[in-house]
Amino acid sequence: MSLLQIRTRIGRHRLAYSLPCIVILVLGGCSKSSTNDYVPAEETARQALTAALDAWQKGQTPARITSGELSIQPPQDFQWKQGQKLAGYQIISEQSPPTDNTAPRKFSVKLTLAQSPAPIDAVYYVVGKKEDMWVYREQDYQRATGG
Repeated sequence: MSLLQIRTRIGRHRLAYSLPCIVILVLGGCSKSSTNDYVPAEETARQALTAALDAWQKGQTPARITSGELSIQPPQDFQWKQGQKLAGYQIISEQSPPTDNTAPRKFSVKLTLAQSPAPIDAVYYVVGKKEDMWVYREQDYQRATGG
């Protein structure tokens, strides 16, 4: 076998092994993620918020939560992280639902902390998703996103 035949053979094998990799890379880069990948439906967002607040009210620490089909990243709430106890809560409403579906969902919640008998009105929580759901108190969300 001549040197030219060996080079040609090696070149074919490289192409045979490289072509599938190239196709995978090109097609993988073509997939489009939509905002629906990041903005949950209102009911799903409400369920995630309820699961997070229920966990806080039961005295759990902010950790990953699994509730039915939902997997929720550790909730971000500065008062919860500081160890304050939640005596009760009421989800009031979703605040200005995103019309273009590009922003996470935002809910108004009334909290009652065990240390303070008077409820705290108009606390806001932001709920979104990546692979898992996430729940942030608005101040924590702004701090995390630089907003």
